[in-house]
Amino acid sequence: MLTVEITEDREKIKTKQDELNRLIAETKKAKGLEFIDELNSYREKISHRITELQALNQKDAGKLNEEIMKLRSEISAKMTEESREKYSDTLKELNPDDAKKGDRVFIASIEAEGTIEEIDGSGKSALILLGGAIKSRFPVKDLYLIPHRSGDKSKQRDYKKPVITGIADNMI
Repeated sequence: MLTVEITEDREKIKTKQDELNRLIAETKKAKGLEFIDELNSYREKISHRITELQALNQKDAGKLNEEIMKLRSEISAKMTEESREKYSDTLKELNPDDAKKGDRVFIASIEAEGTIEEIDGSGKSALILLGGAIKSRFPVKDLYLIPHRSGDKSKQRDYKKPVITGIADNMI
């Protein structure tokens, strides 16, 4: 009888062990799934944060670009005004009403000479022939009339081209 009881106890123990092993396996599986869910949750949080950071960086980049464009415009305006002041000492500003096709002009922005091809109806810009082959449009306020040479058709200038130092090095 004792053997029968021992055998029954062994079977009960074996059954309980199997049940515990099954519960341990389920728990491990559940913990694994919880861990994977937790990892997915963190992955989503990181993804959202990266998206937010990218949006902020684009916003900051846009603001920085606006500031740069504003500074560029201000610097360009100051440089144009300074060059106009320097050229106005030696050259006469172009009056669109008096200008005609073929007049020689000095273009302050590129520090080059050209010939007037046409002036637009509003008198704000002029088509200038540069070097005999290239035509480009410039604002009239950037043009200075070159004095006519009397008699002598040589290439020598009878005016002094203003010398400006340091502008080319500082241009943006």
